[in-house]
Amino acid sequence: MSAATLTIDTDEREALHGLLLRRLTLLPEYEQSFAERDGFTVTDLYLALGDELRLLDEVGLGFLIERSAVELTMPRERLVAVLMRLRRDARRAPCEARHEREPQETGEERWERFRRAVLVCEELLARLDPEPKATQARGEEAA
Repeated sequence: MSAATLTIDTDEREALHGLLLRRLTLLPEYEQSFAERDGFTVTDLYLALGDELRLLDEVGLGFLIERSAVELTMPRERLVAVLMRLRRDARRAPCEARHEREPQETGEERWERFRRAVLVCEELLARLDPEPKATQARGEEAA
């Protein structure tokens, strides 16, 4: 596996941190539904949890202290898998009941927070894509 060389800015760090924290906080209470949603057994879900913890470690809490970019070094394939799970969580979260451990916010603020998180995940996934869609489209036209 190749290591990802992906630098994320402070806003991206903050969005990923929020999604990771939400997922890790809710996991013990909703492990069965998370496992079904992710297509895992509960055991496999906890084995994959290591990737979420690694990304949380790389994202860190530095954006709270010093607004700076950070480089993510986890293998690209594993990073893509985590980002896809986080994007799916962010897409579904506004339609789910707010958990008591989540921020107190209006419905509109909640929708906006998760909308931004989806956009961050999509942007990072696009940057990790070895063959950008525009290049693929141009190649198909030439063929």
